[in-house]
Amino acid sequence: MSKEILIIIWMGVMGVLSTQIQFKKIEFVEDKKVVRYSMGFALFVFLPIIIWAGFRDGTGYADTNAYIALYKSLPGNMHQLLTYLGGLEKDWGFYFFSGVIKQIFGEGYRPFLLIIAIIQGMSLIKFYQKYSENYVLSIALFILSGEYMGWMMNGMRQFLAVCIIYFAIPWIVEKKYIRCILVILLASTIHQTAIIMLPIIFIVQGKPWNKKTIATLGIALVALIASSQFTNFLNVAMEDTVYATNISEMVNQTGTNPIRVLVYSLPALLSLLGKRYIESKNDTIVNITVNMSIITMALSVIGMMTSGVMIGRLSIYTSLFNYVLLPYELDNIFEERTAKILKVVMIIMYIMYYYYMMHFAYGRI
Repeated sequence: MSKEILIIIWMGVMGVLSTQIQFKKIEFVEDKKVVRYSMGFALFVFLPIIIWAGFRDGTGYADTNAYIALYKSLPGNMHQLLTYLGGLEKDWGFYFFSGVIKQIFGEGYRPFLLIIAIIQGMSLIKFYQKYSENYVLSIALFILSGEYMGWMMNGMRQFLAVCIIYFAIPWIVEKKYIRCILVILLASTIHQTAIIMLPIIFIVQGKPWNKKTIATLGIALVALIASSQFTNFLNVAMEDTVYATNISEMVNQTGTNPIRVLVYSLPALLSLLGKRYIESKNDTIVNITVNMSIITMALSVIGMMTSGVMIGRLSIYTSLFNYVLLPYELDNIFEERTAKILKVVMIIMYIMYYYYMMHFAYGRI
């Protein structure tokens, strides 16, 4: 049986175990008393993904082969590494980090993949354990959406930048902007696209569906109507910068899959249905989560009409909030009986989507 199927079975078992009260405890999140799963249980649930990502080889993972080759090509001592970094125009932080790992652990690439998988995994565990009302369901949605395959197994450099920023989510919630900006700048040395989070940390503040987020959707609508002009604007805006080459290479790539756009957009659309309830609670974390989901929808729509590689991939910086928002919406917007039915329907639909992604996009099952 393939690992892609086994991980779904594992999550089913974890779902059953999660009903046991001994795995839960009372915590305070932003001065609010909440019930959360213990960190030990949270780690146990996600551990197979970390092990899988950390001990994989390049077989069947196109990007992994490239990262392994990159790691092996890095200089073997610090002096040579610093000289090598001097010739880079961007993303030097990732090469420096990888080079330090190589100097400590040698030529074998296993520690390189494992360390990155641990950093990514711990960031996600910490984020979902703290902010999700249903940690196991959030992790299940992360897996069923194919994010673990697309990012931990393939686009791991950009995802490392994402996860570094997610360690700073409490500072975004608390509006400690200087700290947030410093973390984002650090992440941008790993992958330049992290810069997109600089405006986002301000846009998501305030009530859900506020003027800032609606303006973001307006930009998406303009891009949708005039996609070619929007692409030309990006080319002009990035001219004579280190981004110029990437823009010219990526604009002609295939747009984001419309099915993925629909999946990414569902939490934001559901938040419209429950807008009155969400506003009445005025929960800072929920408000930010809704606004992150709206930005995810906007970015995925723009990516669908322009470039899935250039624009669509940016949505990973905000889409992880979807898996906090969906469980919250089901448990709070709908009546208990309706919520249970919708959860079953949602899991079935996500499993279908997972099969579609694993079979057609990745050829894994």
